[in-house]
Amino acid sequence: MNPGFILSLPDNSLCIDNKTRGTSDGNSVWLFKFNGSPAQQWNFVPLMNLRAMEVAEDAA
Repeated sequence: MNPGFILSLPDNSLCIDNKTRGTSDGNSVWLFKFNGSPAQQWNFVPLMNLRAMEVAEDAA
């Protein structure tokens, strides 16, 4: 799967950017001007466990 970019809807010159290109938990992300760098490329992972969603639907 190829990485993709997450662009801002109100201003598509901005995208989600990994502030320090770090990979540790708690690393900061921010909106930054789109430049196509690796810090702005994201791998989209399918959600396999929707347990929280199932519980919310049962409560409705």
